[in-house]
Amino acid sequence: MTSCAQCRAPTPTGARNCPRCGITLSGTDVETHPGTGVHMGPAAAPDAIIGRWVLDQYVVRSKLGEGGMGGVYLADQPAIGRQAVIKVIHPWLSRDKVISARFATEAKAAARLQNPHIVAIFNYGRMPDGTLFLAMEHLAGRTLAELLRTEGRLDPARAVGITTQCCEALAHAHLRGVVHRDLKPSNIMLVRRDRGPDFVKVLDFGIAKLDGAGDAPVSAAVLGTPQYMSPEQLTGKPVDGRSDIYSLALVLYEMLTGRPPFIADNALGYVHQHVNDAPLPLAQARAGLRVAPALEACLMRALAKSAHQRPQSADLFADELWSALMATVDSSHIPTPRTKPPAPARALVVGAVAG
Repeated sequence: MTSCAQCRAPTPTGARNCPRCGITLSGTDVETHPGTGVHMGPAAAPDAIIGRWVLDQYVVRSKLGEGGMGGVYLADQPAIGRQAVIKVIHPWLSRDKVISARFATEAKAAARLQNPHIVAIFNYGRMPDGTLFLAMEHLAGRTLAELLRTEGRLDPARAVGITTQCCEALAHAHLRGVVHRDLKPSNIMLVRRDRGPDFVKVLDFGIAKLDGAGDAPVSAAVLGTPQYMSPEQLTGKPVDGRSDIYSLALVLYEMLTGRPPFIADNALGYVHQHVNDAPLPLAQARAGLRVAPALEACLMRALAKSAHQRPQSADLFADELWSALMATVDSSHIPTPRTKPPAPARALVVGAVAG
């Protein structure tokens, strides 16, 4: 018996799908490789790409794991002395004209995102054999999913600190017309920086959805998991940045309570709950949990079924969370600035509250 990397439910050894959230396991989605957010399976067999050069820039050193779209490898870039992660798309996907066109569009858009909280895309293209690849920043850290498996839940200040950094990444992307569409704990990396161990890097902008059929109604075969998706995305309606805000609010709820707001046996069960059911109040989701009413109200607004009732931008969501958190802080413990500090300073203050 193992556990699902996404919802942490027990899964029978060899199962292809998680019995709770419906994610396709394919024998690999049990744990993630440190620093990549990539699912690791059993020890990988010898791989023909290992030792090869990609674009005459990267030499592939080892296989990190296998995802739904292909293999993921650690590579060196000797010319500038850094490591990179190379995602190699399955050959049968690389040959698909629709997927190839979408890959080029999404990779180009993701490569334009230059923000400290978004994993950097270095290169993308095709290998000589026609296989699509993507070269990106290598990170040393762990995913939020791994942290939650270890700690269960986070205190409000720490959870808000992680969430507001995600908001910075989303705001940057949304201003450039990029919607993530697959925000979840396993796509949020936490790496150590000078300010502490919770510096956020958001993974897989756009790329994670290449194997999907646009915004078609959900099916377990098309989506990795419906557990963190908005009502409009699950029902095939157009999505914008407010869909990402809903997904991020689901993640915040889980950070605060130690459990997702909705738990179902299959994908259609999640569709029903996201579209029709209100999430439990935090104190009911976790007995004895005390969260400031202002913070809970902010969270529940972001979980509104209608996108029009949510915060209308990621920046606004971050500001509301910040204000709600600061309202709970004793001014004798932390100075309140006359004006709201910029986002990096905001993260420092949140860290001080958490400490």
